[in-house]
Amino acid sequence: FYRFVQPAETTDEWFLPFDLPDRSDMKSVRVISGFGTYRSGFVKGHRHSGIDIVPAVDKDSIVVYPAGAGTICLIRPAAPNKTVIIKHKLNDSTVIYSSYIHLKDIYVRNGQEVNQDTLLGVLYSKAEARAFDGDYDHLHFEIKKRIDDYCCASWLCMSPEELEEYFYNPSDFLKSVLIQ
Repeated sequence: FYRFVQPAETTDEWFLPFDLPDRSDMKSVRVISGFGTYRSGFVKGHRHSGIDIVPAVDKDSIVVYPAGAGTICLIRPAAPNKTVIIKHKLNDSTVIYSSYIHLKDIYVRNGQEVNQDTLLGVLYSKAEARAFDGDYDHLHFEIKKRIDDYCCASWLCMSPEELEEYFYNPSDFLKSVLIQ
C-alpha cells in the first residue's frame, strides 16, 4: 500500500485534523486515549502509538483533514482500521509522517498532494463502529518518525523506548507546532 513519494513543498503550518472553528486550539478536541498507554487489543500489552481524539463538540458526522501539507504515501483500505498516511517534509529537510486511522470513508489517493483543507475522510459513527465490535468512532492520530517497519510499530511497541524510536507524542507535537 506504500508509495515512494516526495512532497512538493515543505510543511510550514500545522492544524488540528478536524473541521473546527479554530484548528489551532487544543481545547477544540477531546483526547480519549493518550500516547504510551497500555493497550490490550490486537497484541496484548503494546503501548499506544498515538492519541485517540474527537472534536470537543459532538457532531453527527466527523470529517478528517490533514494536519499539514504533504503527500499521501500510504492508504490501507481494510475496515475498521482504514488508514491514510501523509509524508511531510520540514524546513530543515527532516521527513515525518502523520497517520489517520479508523476512517470509514477515504477521499484521497496514493501520491496525491494535500494541504490542510483537503478532505481525507470521515470517521465511523458510534452505531457504525459497533458493527466491528469495537469503539472505532474516533481518530487514532500518530506522528511517525519513520515507516520502514511496514507500520507494525503501531501495535508492536511494548516499551516507551520502542515508542520513542518510531513516534513523536502527538499531543506534545501538536502543542509545539500549532499557531496560537
